[in-house]
Amino acid sequence: MRDYSDELADLRRRIDEARVYLRIEELLLARPQLETEASRPDLWDDPDLARKINGELSACTEDLELFDQLSSRLEDAETLHELGREEHDESVEAEVEESMAALVSDLGELELRALFTGEYDDTNAICEIQSGEGGADAQDWANMLLRMFLRWAEKRGFDVELEEVSAGNEAGISSATFLVNGRHAYGRLRSEHGVHRLVRISPFNAQ
Repeated sequence: MRDYSDELADLRRRIDEARVYLRIEELLLARPQLETEASRPDLWDDPDLARKINGELSACTEDLELFDQLSSRLEDAETLHELGREEHDESVEAEVEESMAALVSDLGELELRALFTGEYDDTNAICEIQSGEGGADAQDWANMLLRMFLRWAEKRGFDVELEEVSAGNEAGISSATFLVNGRHAYGRLRSEHGVHRLVRISPFNAQ
């Protein structure tokens, strides 16, 4: 069986880094306090505070469970790799590779979190699309952008509320406003501003 020690060591390093940027030690201390606050019978006397406490507890629990899952999956891959090497069992090679590939993908997504340092990066996002100038082509492109963003949000588990859509004169849409609900929605979307251009032969001006 192939030796994946270097790859597994790199994954271990990345998980150790995740422990730091997820602030796992702080969260372990904070969770009991948040659970105590969330269980107070008079908490909902102040709805704003209740939502804040429950939101913090939910985020804390989510991060701790995610870190535990990643650590456990890596330990399973390390154990399987060690057994396969000791017993010269090549049949487990594909399973080890699959486990490592999944961890690489999930850690890549998680490492984006280290970039979310803005004040609002952890919050929901309000998005607006305007077709601008360009007639039917611009309106068609605006509609394509809307579908693209909606699919992107759905794929990542965000809830989307379509607030307003104005149809184009000939095709597509002239504008749309939608709300992306979920943790880090704003952080993931804040770079999607400015003008998005499409260069193509117009299907609306065919001779």
